[in-house]
Amino acid sequence: MNDIQHIKHLLQRFYDGTSTVEEEQRLCDYFCNADNVPEELKTNQKMFRHLSEYNAEVMPPEDFEQRLLSALDTHTKRSKIRWKRFTAVAASVAILVGIGITFYIKSNRNPYEVTDPQLAYAITQEALLNASEKLNKVDRQLEKVSLILNKTNRKHNQQ
Repeated sequence: MNDIQHIKHLLQRFYDGTSTVEEEQRLCDYFCNADNVPEELKTNQKMFRHLSEYNAEVMPPEDFEQRLLSALDTHTKRSKIRWKRFTAVAASVAILVGIGITFYIKSNRNPYEVTDPQLAYAITQEALLNASEKLNKVDRQLEKVSLILNKTNRKHNQQ
């Protein structure tokens, strides 16, 4: 097969997306190094020259993989450290909230709550005596009202 025909065949495979890396390298070598490229293939020559310049500029340094792995390892370590810090802060906040709730509950006790049993008994007796006095007073007044009603009923019945 003629060299130009072979290049056209490789170009066809390249544009179809079926070319191999070696075939693409062959095309790149041909278009970058050949001086007598047919007129119909000149646009391809420009494209492959630009591609070769682009590939030359984008080649990563030799230690790129090592640096990338190192950066990923560092990132992983930082993530672990961040997680530990987050956990520590969350635990501290939980402890502080617990302490705050405990103090709030203890400080919210009823100021009138009596905790001494003897004092509670004395206060209860005083309250019951007070209630008894009031009930006795009401009872006496009801007796007076009852007497008045009885008198009124007797007078009403006599008439």
